[in-house]
Amino acid sequence: MATDLSGTLVDAITCAPGDRGRMIFPESTTVLTRAELGPRANGVAAALLASGAEPGEVVGVLLPATPSFPPALLGVLTIGAAVSVLPLPAVAHDVDSVADDLAAFIRTVGIRHLVTGDLFAAALEPLRRRCPGLRVVNADRCPPATRVPTTHTPGPDDRAVVQFTSGTTARPQGVVLSHRAVVNGVLAPVARCELTPADVGYQWLPLFHDFGMIGLLISLCAGFDTHLVSPSTFIRRPLDALRYLGEHGVTICTGPNFAYDRLAEAARTADPDGLDLGRWRLALNGGEPVSPATVRAVTEVLGRHGLPAGAMTPAYGMAEYCAGITIDLPDLAPRTVEIDRTAAADGRVVPVTGESGWTIVSQGPPLPGTEVRVVDTAGTVLPEAGVGELQVRGPSLMDAYLAEDSATASGVLDDGWLRTGDRGFLLRGEVHVAGRHKNMIIVRGRNVHAEEVEHVARHVPGVYQRHCVAVADQERERVVVVVETVETDRAAVAEGVRRAVGERLGITDADVRTVDRRWLPRTTSGKWKRDELRRRLFGEENAA
Repeated sequence: MATDLSGTLVDAITCAPGDRGRMIFPESTTVLTRAELGPRANGVAAALLASGAEPGEVVGVLLPATPSFPPALLGVLTIGAAVSVLPLPAVAHDVDSVADDLAAFIRTVGIRHLVTGDLFAAALEPLRRRCPGLRVVNADRCPPATRVPTTHTPGPDDRAVVQFTSGTTARPQGVVLSHRAVVNGVLAPVARCELTPADVGYQWLPLFHDFGMIGLLISLCAGFDTHLVSPSTFIRRPLDALRYLGEHGVTICTGPNFAYDRLAEAARTADPDGLDLGRWRLALNGGEPVSPATVRAVTEVLGRHGLPAGAMTPAYGMAEYCAGITIDLPDLAPRTVEIDRTAAADGRVVPVTGESGWTIVSQGPPLPGTEVRVVDTAGTVLPEAGVGELQVRGPSLMDAYLAEDSATASGVLDDGWLRTGDRGFLLRGEVHVAGRHKNMIIVRGRNVHAEEVEHVARHVPGVYQRHCVAVADQERERVVVVVETVETDRAAVAEGVRRAVGERLGITDADVRTVDRRWLPRTTSGKWKRDELRRRLFGEENAA
């Protein structure tokens, strides 16, 4: 495979090994081959140039997982422009709402050209009214071309992607990534996971999400077939997804922790006959904290259907570092460490056993070329087993935030190190994530991680599909736990959560609130939108 980390993303895609690398779209029963990708990408590139697009500008892409998406992506990159994949509208039937949402992103990024498809034709006229001068290319209708009439060749340090953060604890920000950063962000996981053209991928994460985008690029650059479905298909029919994985010999699939909960629960409930997951060697688990309970459930339940014991592979990353900071070593069963909660809040790892312990899953060692360190609040680098803020440095680092100001710059990048905002520690060279700094809750002078509270609450009977979020009521210095439930006796569910949090964590006055299922706000990849929840609970001024 291509291993030149100094090249461009276009080079990495076009020089992929083998003759496979098909993109299979089961919902439309269509296939895009590698032989078709180049000419279709050239067609998009030619249409962009004809409409006045120039090297260096940011071109928006608004497409779902269809055969037009990969050519649109490669076509933008081919002319030397950067690509920004826009979030798909949540309310497709309301064209004015769709246009409002899209216009906000287009103005933020400064997009002059948009590549889209027939699906969004109805929204284009209201969108043009909101964004005068916007030019649109329909990738569904671009004829293939054998060559592109341009003399510009992008370089490794040119910007390739403007990727938006997930917006879990703040409003999404545009992250500017160079070709060099994206190539490293793609090829480092390929090397760690020993991916080859013989692998088979299954992709359901939205392509405007960093894990979704990188997942597609990994399959393109490593040259293996990948099956792409919509997020709703996977989330609504997890048992069908499992059967599909088995029937098509999928070897690699990525998702956040909640996705594996759904798969394990679907298999436990149905116990399907004939399900064979024996080829699924990489179940990458990242994007939110990896739950030990989920690891056990997946290993036990899906293991009965052939899932290898070392398939569950924890990973840690963020958009600012081109998605991947760590991926655990292949074929190793996930490892956990049980530590004292109070000591961890004070900055120390103290091993304990029993109910008083807090079990944390190792995210594995940093990817090749990546460094991770831990610092305290004063910026002092901590030794192994010191708990503090995780910082990362390496070749996949972003150039900047879009429209970055000096305050943002000084608060995020320091001497080449990215301040992740995550708390954690290193043990035996492996990264352990203990939660977000912003999710730390102070209760009567004691530091409590929101993730600790959620870990306890989600296992209380009556909590719908483990859906719960803990935040701080700063005025009252109390923990607020919001849980979804479908039970009629909500008071009993709330009391069960209150009792469990009191017994396990010593927090006796937690404010537990029950809500209907699907009330808690999520990002498109399934992570909880904590800032949005704070706004709902406490109002705009207390959301931060």
